[in-house]
Amino acid sequence: MGQEQLSGPEKIFTSVSPKEFINQRDRLREDLFAFLTPLTEEDYVAKKTKLFLSQDLQSGFGVNPDGELISVFALEKQRGRLLVAEARNQGG
Repeated sequence: MGQEQLSGPEKIFTSVSPKEFINQRDRLREDLFAFLTPLTEEDYVAKKTKLFLSQDLQSGFGVNPDGELISVFALEKQRGRLLVAEARNQGG
């Protein structure tokens, strides 16, 4: 099975503040960052977005109250399915 089946720090997601989330999100390589909408702390607060980071701080996502999944990122490869699965668990 793939890396996503492993039980490691990447599998544990914690709700975080917009500031904590942005600090990790902004570590993306510039060419990958271009795929994200550059939301600010104020944007996340105004949208009432729930933000989550993996325990190892290498990936994260946001879920808006209407279930929209936003700001998905990973600094490690092959976490896409894991992120989407966890986002669904969080109401995405």
